[in-house]
Amino acid sequence: MYIINYHNIIKEELDEFDKRLPRIDTNQFEKEIKYLSNNFQIVSTCEIINNYSNKAINLNKVAITFDDGCYGVISNAVPILKKYNIPASLYIITDFINKFNDNNNFDTIEIAFRISKKQKIDLSFLDFGIISLIQTSNRVKYMKYIKRKLKLLPRNQKNEHVNKLLELLNVSFDQMKEYVHEKEKYKTLSWENVISLKKNGYEIGSHTHTHPTLSMIEQKNVTNELQLSYDLIKKNLQISNISLAYPHGTLDHIGNIAPEIAENIGYSFALTTIPDCIENSKNKFMINRVTFEEFILCKK
Repeated sequence: MYIINYHNIIKEELDEFDKRLPRIDTNQFEKEIKYLSNNFQIVSTCEIINNYSNKAINLNKVAITFDDGCYGVISNAVPILKKYNIPASLYIITDFINKFNDNNNFDTIEIAFRISKKQKIDLSFLDFGIISLIQTSNRVKYMKYIKRKLKLLPRNQKNEHVNKLLELLNVSFDQMKEYVHEKEKYKTLSWENVISLKKNGYEIGSHTHTHPTLSMIEQKNVTNELQLSYDLIKKNLQISNISLAYPHGTLDHIGNIAPEIAENIGYSFALTTIPDCIENSKNKFMINRVTFEEFILCKK
């Protein structure tokens, strides 16, 4: 059994930035869903977990999840899921519902590198030295390097580095807001969208409240992140069976305390991005997931 993880589905052709980020276009998404539908039994995530808990392993079953709460799920993915009668689970960042977050979210660095007019900058403060920004490929490469590096820094230090980076790139938050205003790929779901998805049978879970790297924040803040998101989902959707998907999702990003805190709060299970079949998961609060590409490699 496998749980396959997606993020955003977009209509337009992928550019160089998109190709290095967790976005795929609708044509590719439909190809993947059609392949899965023709070759495997696609079930809900809860059914996969129930089978895992009951030791009823069925290697032909897969489940589909989406992290982050991107609007592209409801506008672009759901019509394809409906076409093939496919269930899915959505893991929402509750503080990002119905807004572009104003500070230090996971799109900030990407957008800054996209719109900066600078031809070169000095990234010595991040140990990269002076880099050229003339080629888009170089912008994309360093965007990825920086995002990866900042994920494993304490929140205050990460915020300082992001602000320093924006200063060097000469990009303001107002400029970024203007850039994303008409671009659906940066739009997030509203509570009305989420309620509609729930009414149509899609499972809704938490991706925390503000999407921090849980291993990099204090225990009380881990508790606050998981509790607040849990409470908001329970209040707005009137559900009690709520699961969790950890931000970033590897052992380095999850840390040691988040699984126990999640269980104590009342989450039903929690998902990682550690690539493997779920029968090799350590426990119900460290469930493996794969990307579609990882899934194909696993099945070879």
